[in-house]
Amino acid sequence: DFSRTPEMLAAFEERLGVDYPFDKYGHALFQNFGGAMEHQTCTSYGAGLITGDNRYDRVVAHELGHQWFGNLVSPAEWEEIWLNEGFATWTEFLWTEHVDPSFLPTLLAGRESSYINHEAAVGAYPLYAPPRSRLFGSTIYQKGGWVVAMLRNLIGDEAFFTGLRAYLNGN
Repeated sequence: DFSRTPEMLAAFEERLGVDYPFDKYGHALFQNFGGAMEHQTCTSYGAGLITGDNRYDRVVAHELGHQWFGNLVSPAEWEEIWLNEGFATWTEFLWTEHVDPSFLPTLLAGRESSYINHEAAVGAYPLYAPPRSRLFGSTIYQKGGWVVAMLRNLIGDEAFFTGLRAYLNGN
């Protein structure tokens, strides 16, 4: 399930234009953990995500994306958490674009649906300064990833990736 991590690292370095920011990267597994959580240079995964068939590669990509978006650059306050999670969700899109570009529209449509259904269930709330109880809701992840994807589409790859490199390099 982690066999594609070196390919992900190379793809992200190439596309982001910024080298992996640390000297190592690892994975840790936990029996009684229901998801995944990045830590600088290591990600923790619940054992249920380990299936032997790479079905959770986008989770691996998301958590690896946090090495740039969350660990290299971090928001100054919790109100900006969408920058971490939205960009990490966007790295799932970037990975999908790399390995199966024909599936990207389907993935985007699914994430859009997830966000719309979430908002219908709990009510709308903003990306910036969400209610504390919604810091890690679908709006932050799915809408955040969509906002990044829309920005890229709106301004074009050259301007988007130039700005992204400046953001990651602290310029």
